[in-house]
Amino acid sequence: MRRPCVAPCACAALAATLLLCPVPSPVRGEGARLGEPPTTIQTVPRVPGMRFSLDALQFSADQQGRARPPAARASGAALRVLDTEVSPGVRARFDRWYRGRSIAAINLYYRVAPRFVDLSGAPVDPKLVSRLVLEGSQGRRHVFTRGRPQWLQGNRVVPESEGTRSTPVLYVADRVDVAGSSVVHRAQQRFFPTQSRKLELRLLFFSVRFTVRDALLGFPIGSGIRVSFPGGQQQRERLGPGGELTLRSLPRGDYRVRAEAPGISSARPIALSRDQQVQLQVISWLDVAVVLLGLASIALALFFARRPARLVGRG
Repeated sequence: MRRPCVAPCACAALAATLLLCPVPSPVRGEGARLGEPPTTIQTVPRVPGMRFSLDALQFSADQQGRARPPAARASGAALRVLDTEVSPGVRARFDRWYRGRSIAAINLYYRVAPRFVDLSGAPVDPKLVSRLVLEGSQGRRHVFTRGRPQWLQGNRVVPESEGTRSTPVLYVADRVDVAGSSVVHRAQQRFFPTQSRKLELRLLFFSVRFTVRDALLGFPIGSGIRVSFPGGQQQRERLGPGGELTLRSLPRGDYRVRAEAPGISSARPIALSRDQQVQLQVISWLDVAVVLLGLASIALALFFARRPARLVGRG
């Protein structure tokens, strides 16, 4: 028995799929020579003043984002979409065509400079931030260094059954690196450039109050402490009156601190995730002398306690 031929059916289905699905132009900002241009071009989203060119003739979109190309002087004139500065800090850039060339999908880009504050709202020097990483809902990552501004895509145009629609792009703070540690909770702080160009991030900075005391007698001791930051950097801080010191605006992370004092002290690890009070103890040379003196006194007491017993035994 002969098998039915399925090739014509498959070809017909493929042809129908290609005809029904719009094929956007992948060329950004340029139009190929595809015959006569459309009589009206609608920008999505509506971008008043969006610039176009038809060969050497330039024209712009009206307040509704509609542009009407001039009559082409020759068949196959090149239609181009030009980058346009919409307002200070906002640029419009062509993405792709829909429905032939009657709909121009436009991406808006916003110039964004991050601002950093601590949990109390006090400003943080951007130079302290070595890297800021933002993740966009369109799948792109942006890395800011030293607080320098960047252009962020604010929208994307997506095809739907009823046409095309512009949707805002959401950004989340993936990490903010300060002194070798990230000082934000991942994806908790969100930002839409279309709503505001003020990107303000609250950083996890904390304060620590150090006190350095003699381990045995409890009096203040030492001249300073040495702090090892999460990134490996070391810094010496001088103790104030009473052997006390308060360090503010320390980034979240794991530290090691050691008191600088005459005696024996060891480095202490600190996991900084909130404001803390830390007491460092030092075994001073006075403590060592007191302990040795105490041991010597005990030894002499035992020696003399046994000696009368021996004398009584001899008598």
